[in-house]
Amino acid sequence: MSATEAGKAPVMGNQAFLISDKESPKLQREALTGSAKSAFRLYQHYAFAVNDMSEGLYWLVIASENGHAIAQQNYAYHLMQEQTARSRQRARFWIRESAKRGNKAALELLDEIKD
Repeated sequence: MSATEAGKAPVMGNQAFLISDKESPKLQREALTGSAKSAFRLYQHYAFAVNDMSEGLYWLVIASENGHAIAQQNYAYHLMQEQTARSRQRARFWIRESAKRGNKAALELLDEIKD
């Protein structure tokens, strides 16, 4: 669903993250069949341009599952905000996954959230 379809106006400072109504279905198909890059673009679009955090989180999880290192780090941050034992455990999982993909910032975060 695009910003127009969602009935939400894009946040003006984040025009770089806008995805056209024509491009959105293609990116969604790509993301749902394994493209980490397409899923991350959808996350950025919904989270930052449309300000729909629920839809953004949906695509962030898919980007993480598809192997996007920055998405994995961002998802770990999200999970840490929940402040439950299960969420922190999953945050550590996603940070380790991100670090495996060469994300140096993930290594620093992993030190921060150790048991």
